[in-house]
Order: sequence, then C-alpha cells, then structure tokens
Amino acid sequence: MDFFAHQDRARRNTVLLIIYYIITVILIIGAIYVVFAAVFLGEYSGLVGEKPFRPQRMWNIELFLAVAGATLLIVITGTIYKIIQLSSGGGSSVATMLGGIQISHGTNDSDERKILNIVEEMAIASGLPVPPVYIMNNEASINAFAAGFSHDHAVIGVTRGCIKKLKRDELQGVIAHEFSHILNGDMRLNIKLIGVLNGILIIAMMGYWIMRSTRNSSSSGKKKGGTPLPLLGLLIWVVGYIGVFFGNIIKSAVSRQREFLADASSVQFTRNPDGIAGALKKISSHSMGSKVLSSNAQEVSHMFFANGIHNFWGSLFATHPPIEERINRITGISLASKEIPFERVSQDSLISTFSKISDKDIRIAVNPTEVIRKVGTLTQENLLYASSIHSGIPEEIKEALYDSYGAISVIYAMLLEDDATIRNFQLLGLKNRLEGHMYDQTFKLYEPISKIWLGFRLPILDMALPLLKTLTVPQYKDFRNNLDFLIKADNKISLFEYCVGKILTKNLDPIFNKTKIALVKYKDITLLIPRCEELLSCLAYWNAVTADAANEIFEKASEKLSVGNLTIRPSEECNLTILDNSLNELALASPMVKKLIFEGCISCIIADNEIKIEEAELLRAIGSMLDCPVPPFFTLYEKKR
Repeated sequence: MDFFAHQDRARRNTVLLIIYYIITVILIIGAIYVVFAAVFLGEYSGLVGEKPFRPQRMWNIELFLAVAGATLLIVITGTIYKIIQLSSGGGSSVATMLGGIQISHGTNDSDERKILNIVEEMAIASGLPVPPVYIMNNEASINAFAAGFSHDHAVIGVTRGCIKKLKRDELQGVIAHEFSHILNGDMRLNIKLIGVLNGILIIAMMGYWIMRSTRNSSSSGKKKGGTPLPLLGLLIWVVGYIGVFFGNIIKSAVSRQREFLADASSVQFTRNPDGIAGALKKISSHSMGSKVLSSNAQEVSHMFFANGIHNFWGSLFATHPPIEERINRITGISLASKEIPFERVSQDSLISTFSKISDKDIRIAVNPTEVIRKVGTLTQENLLYASSIHSGIPEEIKEALYDSYGAISVIYAMLLEDDATIRNFQLLGLKNRLEGHMYDQTFKLYEPISKIWLGFRLPILDMALPLLKTLTVPQYKDFRNNLDFLIKADNKISLFEYCVGKILTKNLDPIFNKTKIALVKYKDITLLIPRCEELLSCLAYWNAVTADAANEIFEKASEKLSVGNLTIRPSEECNLTILDNSLNELALASPMVKKLIFEGCISCIIADNEIKIEEAELLRAIGSMLDCPVPPFFTLYEKKR
C-alpha cells in the first residue's frame, strides 16, 4: 500500500467512523425518548411497577421530534465545536491541553537537542515540513504522540521520561512510529474521534446538570405529584455514559490495528527492529510505564505511542495492543537486510565531490515510476542523508535557527541575489524595513548561505518552519511583505523564489490568516480536466526548448491521467498565476486523484529521466501544494558516486 492508498484508507475510515457515529446517535435518541416518554407521558409509575404499564401510550410524534431535534443539536454542536477547536489550533492545541510546552531550538538541554535533531532528520528524509516538538515536563513515563489536522499543522509531543530514558536509536524508532501516523493520514481521524466522543459526552453532562440542579426540589416535587426530574437527569446521564462506553469501544477498535501498522512502518523506515522494540521493553519495565497523568489523557488516549491510561475495563478500552504482542510482531518482521550497505561520507568529501562543477549542472538518473512510489515514504538512505545535513550546515546558519528572528534572517539571506547591483537594492530595502540587529544578521548570513550546496536550501527552509510558526500576526504580516519585496526586486521570479514562496505560504498562511483547511471536493478527475490541462501545459513549456518539445512532453504526461486526450494550452496563457490557480483547485482532489495528477507532474518535470536540483525543488513545491511529501532525491549514495 503506497502513500496515496494509505490516505484513501484514512478517508474511508472516516466514513466508517461517521456510520458508527450515526448508529450511536440514533440509539441514544431512542433511549432518551423512552426516558422522556416514561416521565412526561405518565408511564413512569408503570415502569417502576406502581401501576399497570401501558406501552401504547409511550409513542408521541411531537415528543419524539422534540427529543430527536434537541439530542441531535446537542451532540452535533458538541462534536463540531471540539473538532473546530482542535483543528484551528493545529496539533499545538492538543499538546497544550496535555501540559506540553514547545521546545526551544536554542535549548542547551542535551535530551531536548537530541529529540529536535531526530524530528528534523525524519521530516527532511520524508519530505514533510519539520513539526514543532512539545515536551510534557511533568510526565515521567515513556510516551509520545503526533497530533494535527494535516501535515502542515502537525506537532510531535514527548514526555520527559521518553527523552530521558530512551537511547537515540530507541527514540528514533518511537518518532518513526509517530511519523507513520502523520504520513498515513491517521491524525485527522484522531481529531474527529475526539469530537465524536465529546458530542456524546455532552449528553451525559446534561443529565448530570439536570440531576444536580433539581435535587433540592425532588422531595417537594414528589409530594405535589410532579415529575421526578432528578431521576430524569440520572437516566439521561446513564444513557449518555452508555453512549460514551460504546464510543470508547469504537475508538479502541479503530486505533489498535493502526498501531501494528505504525510499528511495522517504523521498522521499515529505520531498518532497525531493536530500536522500537527496545523502547517498548523499557516501557514494560519502567515504574511509570507509559501512563500519562494529565487530566486530559483519556480524551486523547488513542494518539499516544503506548497506552497512556489504565482503567477498570482493561483491554476492552485499550487503544493499543498489549506491549508483549507488539514486541513479538516487531521482532518477527522479516527484512531483506537490517542495514543498507551504505558508507557514511564526511561533509568535506560530500562537498568536494561537486566542487568541480556547478550545482545547477548536477543531474541524477531517476525513474518517474519510482518517484511516485517513494512519495510519503521514509528510507534508511534518506535518514542517513538527513542526519548528515546537520554536519554540513555552517555553524552560523545553525545558530541563527535557534530563534524566530534568526529564522527570518536565514530566509531573507537565501533570497538575496547573486548579482551585486540587485543584491544592494534588496539590502537597502531591508535596511529601511528591519530593525538593526535583524538587518545585520541577514547581511552576515548571506556569505555562508551563498556558499552552501544548493541541495541544502529546502532542508534549511524546513528547519526554519517551526520557528516561523511562533511569530505573531503583525510579525508574519511584515515577514510576508518583506518576502514579496525580495522576490520581486529584479522584476522576475526565479524557480527557487517561486518554490520558497509556495512552501512558506502553504505552511504558514493557514495559521496566521485563519484560512480553512481544504477538504476533499473532487473524487472524479474528469471534473478537473481544465485545471489539469493548465498545470501540465505550464510545466511542459517550462521544461521544453521548443513548442514541439512542449507538445511531446504534454502528451506523455497527459497519458498518466487516464482521461483520454487533453489539449495543451497556448504558451501565452501559461504563467505563474494560472499555475497557482490550477494547483489551488487540484489540492481539493481526493488522494487517488492526486496520485494521477502528481504522476503527470512528475512526467513533465522529469521528461528526460534525469533531475536537476531546481527540478527537484519544483517537484517538492508542487508536492507541498498537493499534500504529497516528496523525499530528497540527492542522497549521500548519489553524491558518493
């Protein structure tokens, strides 16, 4: 099952969850109606045996509609409110409710630096934006989670015990498990599960409120022959918690099987079963195990790496399989080889390999079919490459990426032109726009950034993203304005500038501009033919020297869409505005439709079965727009060759 199939499976699981949700709500409506009918239609005495029970008097259409309407309103409102609350804040809202605080990139704590480095390596190796990392300092147990409504809004959370007790390879196994949940589309379903249970829980809370608010008047109500409201509240409370009971069973059933898949993915990603198995063994022997003490742990228990709560119902409510069973399955996974025959090379030799030729001339042979297969995957090879990036980035740049102001300066320095005249114009503009220390830092960073290997530019951009997400709204507005100024300073937009702009806005605009997260709108690619023609036409003309060559590239790419003959647009109709508009619309397609579209894009960009750095960057930017994470192409293996 590839990335797109996993995404499609997650979407189908959401549909299944909705079906379970509807069935549960219908049963709750029925149960609450029986309670109200017994009380308000005069059959309460019959139900408790004080007089003959007359079931024919239990049905009243007006009462049923009132009960059904009120119950639906309460449950749906509670569900939607919780989902909006958690999705609008991204994964950070979940981390915060568990008592987590974001780890500063300038931390001197060796354990915190270790987890930051591992998360950065995983993100770069998989082509995902680097997620912020939250630490739960008050939790001594060993546990972790991934949360968010999309790749762009994901966070990783870890307990203090997790980073303190686990060795690096064990911690890497845990984080690989969590990245599997991100890549497989599990996070969105997790948020929806919380919303569903919250909506049902509100019914129980309403019953408790009725019971509490009327208990003082219960005696006088009985003497006057009034309705027993405290009992009504008690019965509604019981019905609500029965709904929560079955909701938790559904949550557990949905979660358990995904954990086996995530464990297997962790092993495949790291090629090291001993890492994640070692982490699970330490959980089983640790005094606190994986228990999370936060009062909100129950609500998000299905998000954790291991069971975060222990309750009376045991395995019935367990959101994770038994640790022993997980270990047995992990150690039984067969790998062709636990380690790729792959020699780590030093950064000096890595750079010197390419010092004799221009970065822009570097090409590697690629198979377009292999590229689509690797979307949304992690490999040991890419992990090794990502880990070497840390040693390859100059210290000045790494130190700048300790805070948000430094991250801004890094981005500005990346966009300074090689041409001295244009660069001086950009610097003059920045001097009038920035505070002195930020301008000075940008000026100083230009030289080391201009000398780095071009393949490091987007990974550095990824490393800056968690810091940029901590900006205030006014700061982000200034950042965007300065970004536009730097990009347009020479009255043209280079491919790299376009890629930087798209990746930044895709990841940051929804946070600061409160734009809605795109939902699936198109499940049939034929509805998107005009947009596909625009996208493939723009890419074909960009990658072709002549009109005939563009036509050939377009025709070959259009075959990937399997929708018959497409028509290439005139070259004068192809520009960045058209490209942007088409990508924005295509981003609303279902995962399997996106797979066809992205295959067409790959065919256009890699028409000659070779890829350059700027082509890889363009593919990464388009992948970001379509939520298709593209792993690095230029790995250490290729560089060693």
